Amino acid sequence: MVACLQRRDRLGVATREAGEATYAYHPGENRTKIPHKVYALPPQAELLNQSFAGITPDPTERWGEVWSVGGKWSGLGPNVRFGDVSGKSFAELRNDKAGKGARLTGSVAYDMSDHRLKNRLRGHFPASPVAYGVADGVVELSMNVRRPQQSAVLQVALKPDSKSAESVGFSVARDGATQVQSSISGDAQSASLILPQDQWQRVTLRLNFKTAKATLIRSDTPGAPAGEVSFDANKHYRMIVLGTAGEPETGVQVGDLRMTQAFE
Repeated sequence: MVACLQRRDRLGVATREAGEATYAYHPGENRTKIPHKVYALPPQAELLNQSFAGITPDPTERWGEVWSVGGKWSGLGPNVRFGDVSGKSFAELRNDKAGKGARLTGSVAYDMSDHRLKNRLRGHFPASPVAYGVADGVVELSMNVRRPQQSAVLQVALKPDSKSAESVGFSVARDGATQVQSSISGDAQSASLILPQDQWQRVTLRLNFKTAKATLIRSDTPGAPAGEVSFDANKHYRMIVLGTAGEPETGVQVGDLRMTQAFE
């Protein structure tokens, strides 16, 4: 301040005393403070909702859009078909005559309720979307499962990517017995839940990232988990992988997949 006023004095614009008097009479304005918007996590966010109704895959055997709530799916082929039974749309995954099973992989760019993409990377453009994974809160993946008379083994897994060995999920055996599974040391636990044949049963895989526990529950008895295992809560789970195994020409039907994320 002094140096500036002395310079102005040499230029003949103002004396030091006059400058100090002027500043005292006209003090500088206070900087305007603009409050920043504070984002609050919603109590619950819907990440995916896929009914498998009206599917029209393109020639690349993919359908959907990674930015939509239904997600983007791939892996179609002769072992996957779509239909309706008992008023419910489904994707049927079958093993072929050689015993080769079907595989469907889904991904979605998880959005917050205010359309603000969570964990968006700077410089990221929609032309090359990234499937951001879930890594916190309580995540629930629910689906309807129906076992036909000739039932295949169903494998459901959440993975960091489609080829990763890391996973957490559950399986439904040929006799309908369920098991919740995790890739941590091959951890698995038989669940006290048997899925009947020719009936739709809704099951939910619940991941609690705070406790690092994965549980399998029936939607009609949410307070009674059918099984529980530990899982790696430090991973970002980006992909949903559905697959079959077992005897040739057997299948299983799935429908109404829904994934939600709740925050404490």
